Amino acid sequence: MEVEVYRNLRRGKGKNNCFWSIRHKRKVINKHERTPNLVLVNVDSKINSKTLERIKETGKKTPAVFLVGEYTENFIEAPPSDAERITFNPMFHNTFIWAKDNTKVTGPLDRVWFTRNGVFSTRGSDGRTSDQTDKPHQRVQ
Repeated sequence: MEVEVYRNLRRGKGKNNCFWSIRHKRKVINKHERTPNLVLVNVDSKINSKTLERIKETGKKTPAVFLVGEYTENFIEAPPSDAERITFNPMFHNTFIWAKDNTKVTGPLDRVWFTRNGVFSTRGSDGRTSDQTDKPHQRVQ
């Protein structure tokens, strides 16, 4: 089943206390439960540019970015040791980035782990990154 996953902004405050909302056909399917851990396969990003602009103008948080993929399972085990954190901050970037080196996440990802500590995936053998930079975060205008 293809779903959209985004960070629940009302539950799980703080960096290491994330909970995830799951939407299927534009309807939240885990409305009354907390989902701290899940896995998606064949994952790509979906970014609503109009909502993103509204966030930048007002500073009000609202879901504007999603990772879309096939919902496989809630899981207990941790992501593999070579998995890297993926992050998104609308004030600094217009896309998901690899937190380790601030490079864009490009192309679909094979598997993504959503945990209480964030979102993780492994980079493919084709690199799946672009715009290699060592620049610090800079606000997007």
